[in-house]
Amino acid sequence: RGAMASLPLPAQDVQQLISERWEGQLWVAALNGPHSTTVSGDTKAVDEVLAHCTDTGLRAKRIPVDYASHCPHVQPLHDELLHLLGDITPQPSTVPFFSTVEGTWLDTTTLDAAYWYRNLHQPVRFSHAIQTLTDDGHRAFIEISPHPTLVPAIEDTTENTTENITATGSLRRGDNDTHRFLTALAHTHTTGIGTPTTWHHHYTQTHPTPTPTPTSTCPPTPSNTSTTGSNHPPQQPTSPPPASPPPTTPSSPPHSPSPTTTHNYSPAASPYAPTPGSPTTPSPAWSSCRAPRSSNSPSKPANGWTALGWRN
Repeated sequence: RGAMASLPLPAQDVQQLISERWEGQLWVAALNGPHSTTVSGDTKAVDEVLAHCTDTGLRAKRIPVDYASHCPHVQPLHDELLHLLGDITPQPSTVPFFSTVEGTWLDTTTLDAAYWYRNLHQPVRFSHAIQTLTDDGHRAFIEISPHPTLVPAIEDTTENTTENITATGSLRRGDNDTHRFLTALAHTHTTGIGTPTTWHHHYTQTHPTPTPTPTSTCPPTPSNTSTTGSNHPPQQPTSPPPASPPPTTPSSPPHSPSPTTTHNYSPAASPYAPTPGSPTTPSPAWSSCRAPRSSNSPSKPANGWTALGWRN
């Protein structure tokens, strides 16, 4: 029996706090991030450290378990765990495996019963693993779990990295699993990580039809010429043509048409076509036009916005 809690403090501060008041009752169980440390140990000691955090204005929280893993509380289970896991046969993995127990890459054929006992007994050095992977050039982290509890710790660990880092969960407690998983998949798609997503595999019962988006027919407005970020140079908004002076006498010859501005759309086909005497700038309703797609990426807009939807 025991308890666990998460404290918003660096591991060294937590260790100092334990040494001062709860030596032999609490232990550092997991180093999740620069400012996120999990403690594990006696239930009474966990209650006291939570009360201490409340009194000092720290937002610590109890982890909803009734045991204390990653600390000496696991030691009485040593023989039983080795017996129960004795028949497992570790297999080679097709994905490289970085261990938060050993702090290095491991051959998965060595993950025997003794390893899994150490996994349950020793502290989890999660932040060390994330930092090492980041230093090795990894830029995307996906938390495969029923609820994203480690994404904030990943973001905290990689905060000072000069490269862009993507961290996302997969599922969320109390949410629709299909909706949440596809949303996470869409996030990885729009951030450009991983392999291209083959969305048609998700539509075995329905046959959605892509909706065409306006590109070359989108008239220039201040909103879609200066902020869409397309590969084409922005067009400057034009001023209304100068009004022609009225004829001086009834016998004056008709005046020449005033200059007009040529746009890359057909005025006859546009509900926002200018009427005689009105400015040539189209209606602001066109400001929602999407950016043209980039020439080197047929599936992503060029610095524009992307919306993903699905239906049952």
